[in-house]
Amino acid sequence: MSISQCLRPFFSALLLLPALVAGLHAARAEAADVLVAIASSGADAKSRVAGPMLREGRSFVADGDAAADDLGSGTALAEIVADSCAGLAVRILPLRIASAKAPDPAPEALAAAVDAAVEAGADVLLVACVSGRRNAAVAAALDRALKKGLLVLSPAGSSPDGFDLFPASHPGVLSVAGVEPAPASSPQALPWRLTAFANASARTDVLAPALDRARDLFGSGVAAARAAAFAAAALAQRSDVPREKRREWLLGLGDGAVAGRDAAGKLPRVWDPAALKAALARDAARGRFVVESVIPETQRSVKVRVRNVSAAAANGTLRLYSALLREPVTAAIPETAPGAAATLTVEIGADAAMTRCVEIAGAREDDPPADVARFETPVRAWAGAVSLAGVEVLPPDEGARTVRVRVFVANASGETAEGVRILVGLGAAERTRTVAAAAGAVTTAEIDVDIPAPGASGAALPLLVELGSGAEAAARGGNVPAGAGALRLEPPPVRK
Repeated sequence: MSISQCLRPFFSALLLLPALVAGLHAARAEAADVLVAIASSGADAKSRVAGPMLREGRSFVADGDAAADDLGSGTALAEIVADSCAGLAVRILPLRIASAKAPDPAPEALAAAVDAAVEAGADVLLVACVSGRRNAAVAAALDRALKKGLLVLSPAGSSPDGFDLFPASHPGVLSVAGVEPAPASSPQALPWRLTAFANASARTDVLAPALDRARDLFGSGVAAARAAAFAAAALAQRSDVPREKRREWLLGLGDGAVAGRDAAGKLPRVWDPAALKAALARDAARGRFVVESVIPETQRSVKVRVRNVSAAAANGTLRLYSALLREPVTAAIPETAPGAAATLTVEIGADAAMTRCVEIAGAREDDPPADVARFETPVRAWAGAVSLAGVEVLPPDEGARTVRVRVFVANASGETAEGVRILVGLGAAERTRTVAAAAGAVTTAEIDVDIPAPGASGAALPLLVELGSGAEAAARGGNVPAGAGALRLEPPPVRK
């Protein structure tokens, strides 16, 4: 064998080296992309908006593949994400769980899609369907995904008087409800308010714009897609955030300036992709605090919980504004470790229920506020020391004959309130429970109520929750689906 024959393989390998290096760089670039998985009806690979960002997806229905969307729902969601992430290292993984022949996703298909998102290394998973019943197989798949650090979002539903829906109600899943621009006459010039169809409750974690004019869509499915886009765009610009810290960090980025919020004191944050640049600029300041809850402790004091979501220990200043005071009341935030929370009791000298705004001061006098939480209505209109703070109706398990109602009781006094009686249900389904309401806090009570015998379309379950003698009551109701309770796409099919 000649020397030239011996060296030929070597030189051939050298010629292939640039291609191998380029392939390696491409693989690394794709691996570094933020991957958003969308469990819906697939996504049309020919979409001019979403097509360039699509990865090869997977189908869990018998007909067609993930690149052929005959319902349009998945393509619309992918386009909403693509619109907000243009120019960023974000890719979209379509997971097809519904089609024109099977428009209602099967629980097994959804569970398999969740597992597929984990296998693909997704960073964000949008589960774009809702159900009035909890499915054990889907719940187990969600638990596996959450354990791996996957950020899972799901729409809360688009029925304002309905039940808390699955999988948005599953622990660890971010429940997303819709907001719309608030009118200019809104107090404190609030930019957002809950939509008329928002199924917001004590379980809601995130709020997002629910109107998509480009595709003439609205609802909590649109809001969930916007929230997924917000998360993906933020992660693409801050790859240094550890996977286990992403949820907490992202929740801290949201805007607290929303009209209407959970009565139990929690502040759902608005994730608006259009405001992400400003949110990231605020986050760059050392010692970023966010307001997590505002609860009146007495008639003239408010308990405010803040969290340090920056990477360094920090202190700060809190300003509290009341409709009854000309100047804000200030309080010092003590040295707080990264990721830790601090609870402050702020004496107002006025009616605590009239609190309208809580603001975290900037690092310097000329800095914009690090966080602002404004309220269209007072923090809470207390009816005496003990009041009904909120009601949540959890989706029952498949085949269950009871539904669990979670009741939040607020005690504004400085002493534990013993023997607080809660009544839930109507007629034969009426149930009562007596609890001790902790001082200056919100106490949670869970009560199981029988589900009436279902008709052809389900069982109507009106609920009336009363506290004490009925001086305070909250009505909540809806339809518990018959049988297993089918999953349905959110938003529903958008093209015939």
